[in-house]
Formats: sequence, structure tokens, C-alpha cells
Amino acid sequence: MKMRKKSIISVIAVMVLSVILVACGSKTGKTTSEKDLAKQDATATLNYFYKGKSAGFKDVSGKDASEFTDDLLSSLYDKKMKEAKDDGISTKVDEVDLDLSPVLKKWVKLRLENMRQIDKYKITSVKTKGKTATIKFTIDPLADTQGANNLTNLKAHILQDTELALMAGSSTDPTVKSGMYIINFELYNELYGDHAMKYPQYGKDKTITMTMTKKGDHYTITKDTIYDLIKDSSVGEYSTGKDKKANDKAIDRVLKAVDYDNEQSKDDK
Repeated sequence: MKMRKKSIISVIAVMVLSVILVACGSKTGKTTSEKDLAKQDATATLNYFYKGKSAGFKDVSGKDASEFTDDLLSSLYDKKMKEAKDDGISTKVDEVDLDLSPVLKKWVKLRLENMRQIDKYKITSVKTKGKTATIKFTIDPLADTQGANNLTNLKAHILQDTELALMAGSSTDPTVKSGMYIINFELYNELYGDHAMKYPQYGKDKTITMTMTKKGDHYTITKDTIYDLIKDSSVGEYSTGKDKKANDKAIDRVLKAVDYDNEQSKDDK
């Protein structure tokens, strides 16, 4: 009997010791720090924006990536249409059969695709305070002055007159102004969409700051976060270094194709 009691006591002692060890082990085990979580959620956001990846994105946006993108494109379209109307632009120019709506729908989608040409980013700093995470990262941004200059060159080749292209772009006549506004979006779609030219990048790193807010188990974003990324991911500069060489080679290829088409049109007349 004594042996049996001793045996039972030994079993209980082992069980108690095991529970204590498990409890101690759980306390000393690794847990995800707030900084690690913020970096993880920031990575999901930047992978969505710059790479088109969806892993982990629903945790930070509350929506599937495809649903979020549809809402984003619709909002961007509405914002650009409002900007045009506020600037006195007629969204339809019946005299030359131009309609901004279908052109702009194609443009907003293409602009997001251009952002994803950036592809690479580097997170350099993650700080958390309360429910706010502040993330700094670097990219090689899009070079919008170079991008606009490419459009001017394309316009000049189509018109076969650089001065006429510049004159048309600066006209204050309401019909011409509205028409050129729509045509510029058309040219963007043709150059960076139909001709598949890579949108020019700056060639130098830019540091961007992004903030995220903790909700539940994750640091989250809104559409405004993406609006800010769209705005911050470009600079009003010409391309430099290797990016300039790549752009010059690409635009030269497109302009030669336009020149060839112009010659073919002459021969057909």
C-alpha cells in the first residue's frame, strides 16, 4: 500500500513538474514584437503596391487585393474627373469626337501598373508609438518630368512639328485646351501602354515615410495610404545615369516606329 501511494505521489510530482516547465517555457518563448509586426504589415502593403502581390494584404486593408484594387481605381478615376471639371476641362469635345471617360479609365489602371515597375524597395526604419507605426523606406522613383518630355517628343513626331506640339499644349482656347488635355492622356496610354515603353525612373534613391494604424492584431492602411504612395513614388525630375540611358533608348525605338508609320501613311496616299 505504501509503495502504491509512493508511486502515485511520484506520478503526480512528475505531472506537476511538467506543467510548471511548460508554463515557464511559454513565458520565455519568442513572441512577435510590435516593430516586427509593423515591419511584416508594411512589407505586405509595399509588396501589394510595388509588386502586385496579395499575401498578407487582407490583414492590413480589410479587403482582398483584387477588391481593394477595383475600389482604388474607381476612386482614382473619380478624383481625376473632378480635377478636370474643376480646371474647366470639357470631358467631351464633340468637334473632334474626344471623350475623356474611357481614356481616363485606361490611364488610372496603367498608372498603377507603372508604379509596379519600381518593384524594388528597402525598409530602412520602423518605429512604433501607441497604435501608430512609422515606416521609412527607399525606392528609385518615377521621373515625371522625363515622362512628360517623352510625351512631348511623341506628340511632335505625330504632328511632325515640335513647335506646333508645344503651342497646342499651351493654348488657352477652351476647345483646344480640353482637346489637348484628353489627347495627353491618350498619348500616355499609347506610349506606356500600347508601345509597352517602361515609364522612366529617376536613377537616385528617394526616402518615403508611411504611417499605419494598429487595429486588432495588425497595423492597417486605408485608400489614403495608397494615394500618398502614388504621389510620393514619383519626382518632378529627368532621369539620370543608367535610367536615362534606358529611357533614351526606349523612346528612340518608339519614335522610329512612329516615323516609319508616318512614311507608310505618305506612301499610301
